Amino acid sequence: MTPLDFLYFIMLGAIVVGFVTYQHRRGLLKMLPWFLVLMLLSELYAKYLMLENRATMALYDVVTFLEFIYFSSLYAVQVTSKFNRLLAVVLIGLFVLSELLFVFHVPWVKVLDYNILSYFLSSLFLIIIAMSYLLEALRSDNIINFNNNPMIWVSLGLMLYQSSASFFLVANYFEIVFKHQQVIHISVTFMSVLSLYTCLTIAMLCKRYE
Repeated sequence: MTPLDFLYFIMLGAIVVGFVTYQHRRGLLKMLPWFLVLMLLSELYAKYLMLENRATMALYDVVTFLEFIYFSSLYAVQVTSKFNRLLAVVLIGLFVLSELLFVFHVPWVKVLDYNILSYFLSSLFLIIIAMSYLLEALRSDNIINFNNNPMIWVSLGLMLYQSSASFFLVANYFEIVFKHQQVIHISVTFMSVLSLYTCLTIAMLCKRYE
């Protein structure tokens, strides 16, 4: 068992918390534990494919799409700010458009480039949406109550996770090599995923839901 395999238990813990607090939420936030179940099953299936020396690229393409659509839709539906809702809708449209370019076999979009571009756009757009929400919360005259606002925690988790994921994606694409790369990659990946699921767990434990 590798250090990253322990993340399955972290994901499972978040799922348990999500279903225990299931009745306290509404809207798309109520669907969060179901979404986490889907992500856990996807990761386990990807692990199986790797053990069988089979490609996982197609699976992660689907996971990337579902991940972006769920979280961006969460902002489009759950938050009260018109600007952040509009921003989420616009970025959803741009992301879907980029997906359609590949589906309809646009000549200048290669398969490998699509995989990289799709994941990068997903990460970038989610970072923008999450950062916009956090900045607006900081500019607001209302006192930020971390115990009562689940979207604050969702935003923090997404920013931490997607930022590190984007960094390693760019580093791998440009074949940037640095000292102790594998150890750093595993460590940062572990911490970023741990941060994401910790933040999502806290979000599901918040007293009041938007």
